[in-house]
Amino acid sequence: MAKEAIEKEVLFGALPVLAEDRVYGFVDYVWLQMAYGIASWAFLVGGLTGIVLPATEAITAAIAGEGLGLFASAFYAVIFGRYGADQFLLTRAAFGNRGGNLQLAIWIPINYGWIAYSAFLFGMSAIKLTPLIWPQVPSVLATVWPGATLWAVIATAIASYVAWKGPIACKWFTRVTSPLMLIVLGGLIYYIFAVEGIGAVFARQPVAAYETRHLSWMNAFEWNLGLGFAWCYYWGQWSRLAKTESAALHGPWWGWGPVLCIAVVFSILTALIVGTFDPTDWFMAIGGATFGGIGLFLFAIANIGSIVLLIYTAAIPIKVAIPRIRWVHASVTIAAVPAVVLFQEVVFNNYAVFLTLIGCLWTVYGAIIFTDFFAFRKKKGYWTVDEIRDMYMMGKIFRYHKGFNLAAWITYLSSVIIYLGVYNPLTGYVGYFGVGFPWVSGLLLVFGYAIALYWLLMHLIYPQEVKRLRVVE
Repeated sequence: MAKEAIEKEVLFGALPVLAEDRVYGFVDYVWLQMAYGIASWAFLVGGLTGIVLPATEAITAAIAGEGLGLFASAFYAVIFGRYGADQFLLTRAAFGNRGGNLQLAIWIPINYGWIAYSAFLFGMSAIKLTPLIWPQVPSVLATVWPGATLWAVIATAIASYVAWKGPIACKWFTRVTSPLMLIVLGGLIYYIFAVEGIGAVFARQPVAAYETRHLSWMNAFEWNLGLGFAWCYYWGQWSRLAKTESAALHGPWWGWGPVLCIAVVFSILTALIVGTFDPTDWFMAIGGATFGGIGLFLFAIANIGSIVLLIYTAAIPIKVAIPRIRWVHASVTIAAVPAVVLFQEVVFNNYAVFLTLIGCLWTVYGAIIFTDFFAFRKKKGYWTVDEIRDMYMMGKIFRYHKGFNLAAWITYLSSVIIYLGVYNPLTGYVGYFGVGFPWVSGLLLVFGYAIALYWLLMHLIYPQEVKRLRVVE
């Protein structure tokens, strides 16, 4: 019984995951990352990019943005795979023991936003698919309001149950949903090449471009870069379950790298053809009632897979921060239920604002983690056992100032202020400084600024800590 209790706490709680308890190999890990990335985020950001830029410029903006964000944070996955520890536990090294918990409190509402987009995509799919199956469907189930919201709640309830069942259930669920997503993607690729013709697609012009091509490109780059940096927050909860360090790195690298970029590219081309960023409009437009309905159904199911992973991802760090909380409350009551208030059309239609406004937070987070590791921690060969134990116990090593690393938090807050001065995510134009965007990417600027400032402040505020980290034990 004691062994079973420990295994349960490992998969459903805060304990480090030992090698024999890991459940994700490379292939399953790729499926998992694909379930995250394609059904919702790749299709949505590709759609946004495709309505403001022609094909060539759109593809360069998307791949540059996704690639830069991914490669800047990919190293981080190895750490969680090595120690089997949750992301927000090890975040305490850079932000302080209490600061790591505050980062979690900031991130959980952001995760509600991700859940909302996946759930609402399911809802939009359902209201368009249901009349094909049930011509006399009540209007309440076939309208954007309240129909899409009601279907989104149903999708979240199903996903909550799977997430509550744990990572093994999640693994089997994504083994179904990710191949379905590949079928959908394959259908789009076939249509573009065999029906529409790649030359005709590249000749099309976007339907919602900004005043200049440069402004359109920079906004599209900012959206894709924001999504690329989003992965900074999502390495650890799953890498801790990877059977090898290689799987921990290469699983998400392939799933969030080349595979996701292929999905983004063909989403761009489809949006150029159909003229809307909403993926649920694409299937009927290019496949008709029969093939379009099949594609819409597969797409809807795949979005449930994305919600499953988002809920489990949030539940694990909640258990780390509040070890005594029951799993059902961590995975459902806190990680899933509050997201329901965001199941609204106005939220769905402002995905670009979400990507760039929230993108600033995870870009700066990634910059601080990047600097903390490469400038300081890596010199000691990652963390010692005593340091990891200290993070669990919230002890003295990472106390800094009353549990908060001032160097990290000053960098974090000042970067947000600078970002909003350079770029206004609500409008897509320059921020309150009056200079900067579109000649400078707001996210790239604050990424570089945060790296430099965090390095400087660590030396000024915590010289003894920096000196300690230079000693290789």
